[in-house]
Amino acid sequence: MTRDLQDLTKQNRAFEKILRKKTFELSLFRELTSALLSTLDLEQILQRILVGMTANEGLGFNRAFLLLIDNVQNMLEGQMAVGPANLEEALRI
Repeated sequence: MTRDLQDLTKQNRAFEKILRKKTFELSLFRELTSALLSTLDLEQILQRILVGMTANEGLGFNRAFLLLIDNVQNMLEGQMAVGPANLEEALRI
């Protein structure tokens, strides 16, 4: 019986970890959605998306860039980027 209890405890911890991660992700999406709905300005929306990608509380990437489709030329076009300005800043982050 002790072995069964240990197995259940391990499974419970694993499920708790998954639940914490999913709760964090849902909270992040809720905050991002709220921020995006608070403006109609495309540039502000794009900037907020990139900040969410690079914020430590967000996804934690150290840089991000955004490409949009240019339907006239049928290609991707760089619109905006955020990240460290140089190697020193990148290493500090």
